[in-house]
Amino acid sequence: MKWLLLGTLMCLSLRTLAQENVVNTGFFPEASLTGSVSDWVKLTFKVESQHRSYDNRNPEDERWEYFHYRTDLQGFVTTSFNPFWKASVGYQYRLEGGDGVNTHRSIQQIAYVQRLRSSRLGHRLRTDQTYHPSEATELRARYRLSFEIPLSGQSLEPGEFYLLLSDEVIYAYQGGDSEFENRLVTSLGHYFSRKAKLEAGFDYRTDRYIAEGFRTRLWFKVGGYFNL
Repeated sequence: MKWLLLGTLMCLSLRTLAQENVVNTGFFPEASLTGSVSDWVKLTFKVESQHRSYDNRNPEDERWEYFHYRTDLQGFVTTSFNPFWKASVGYQYRLEGGDGVNTHRSIQQIAYVQRLRSSRLGHRLRTDQTYHPSEATELRARYRLSFEIPLSGQSLEPGEFYLLLSDEVIYAYQGGDSEFENRLVTSLGHYFSRKAKLEAGFDYRTDRYIAEGFRTRLWFKVGGYFNL
């Protein structure tokens, strides 16, 4: 199973890389803090920020230049049905860089984890609605498949490293127009304890499969995840 997933993700990456040069790239830090309200309910606060460092949208003016692209502030309430199934609702406020207009987003999702012999397979189905001040509301449906495997032994123990692979397909509808996006992430993680883990890797995104101007974005992503 893990080799089939890895092969699929590599094929998707090579296919999209062959279509177009990277439009922009940069640094993508994120952090989240989760606390329990009860045995079945948790609250999560998350911050993620994209900082662009290279942009070649204009072939005559390709340049390395720092630019704050956007920062997202998110909050989630999560209910666990059992150790494998959980559902969440959330809210996001997006701070756009430059002359962008800030937006609000409502989020709903359900997640399921399959525990394999020495790894975990995660499924996440999410819908969200983004509210623009001067545009039609954007509706999206998203499915993410993730694969986590420890690099030492049959199970992940404190102080060990793990590999995380994921691919997410997104369908968006806004003002009568449809679009698709794909997000491929490969990360190396370190599990410090039940209360903290750190991940670093690459987040490769492609979109505008229907609209003109096929776009790619490559981010170096670093994330810290903490539990109270």
